[in-house]
Amino acid sequence: MDLVKEAKGIVILNVTGFSIGIGGSGGDGILMAKTDKGWSGPVAISTQGGTMGIDVGGQDNDIVMLLMNNGVVSKWATGEHFSSSSASAVLGPKGGAAIDTTMKTRDFNVYIWNKGAKLGVNFGGFDVDVNEEANANYYDKPLVSAKDILNSVAEVPASKKDGMARIYDLLK
Repeated sequence: MDLVKEAKGIVILNVTGFSIGIGGSGGDGILMAKTDKGWSGPVAISTQGGTMGIDVGGQDNDIVMLLMNNGVVSKWATGEHFSSSSASAVLGPKGGAAIDTTMKTRDFNVYIWNKGAKLGVNFGGFDVDVNEEANANYYDKPLVSAKDILNSVAEVPASKKDGMARIYDLLK
């Protein structure tokens, strides 16, 4: 849990992908940032990506990414493009209490639980988009920005605080 204490942000995603040489993926999740007051409310995000390589199959991934500096948090909040490469072999469900894949860098730590049937090596990239409609609905404000949410200018509505309490407890 020391890494959670050091993290400046966290991304929690569910991403589904399929490939036969050329692949595509997409998913939804949340981004949160650590502020002087604690953790911000959630920013709804979505991802979409593509790959090329020697791979075939499909998989469903639950991803937790600890963002270790404010620059990386800003990239996620402003809709950046990220490059990726992977080698994977997945057959059936993996995970549960065990972490299937761990990737550590100075900028982020990634934990992936996956299920499906996929084998291969690929490279590609993905884009991140802020889901403004979902954020407007969650915060009951039509023009709430990711920046305001991550800086705790836009606070979690009182009607939603109980639902966020468990997440905040886990991030302590």
